[in-house]
Amino acid sequence: MKKLILTAVIIASVFCALICGCGRSDSQLVGTYYLVTVTADNGSGEKTYTSDGSNRGVTKKSFILEIKDDYRWDMIISLPNIEETERGRWKEKDGVCYLKEDWDDPEIILNYNNGIVTFDINEDGYALSVMLSKNF
Repeated sequence: MKKLILTAVIIASVFCALICGCGRSDSQLVGTYYLVTVTADNGSGEKTYTSDGSNRGVTKKSFILEIKDDYRWDMIISLPNIEETERGRWKEKDGVCYLKEDWDDPEIILNYNNGIVTFDINEDGYALSVMLSKNF
């Protein structure tokens, strides 16, 4: 009888957690962000890409960051000489958002202001300074 009651309590708890939506964020950061400008430097010179049409083949979808309400993120980069897809988890602490891909990677600090995020990435010989907007 105790096992039956314990099983019923566990099932009810799991059901309640699913209904309540535990583990979801209502942060203003949640959303999809598109390229405004990115400056890339691979050690042989700096190159700036913008989504305003001044770079052939570069559009707002050439750099996409999706911050999901389940504390996960996806980043798709399709710039000349840079093709990357990254995924990870994010957290928000004291008004600052941190992206983390793998346990051994450094955190990426996002700066958020009115639908615009900016951040820097230093990885695989590339230094990127990025500005994205979700207000497209």
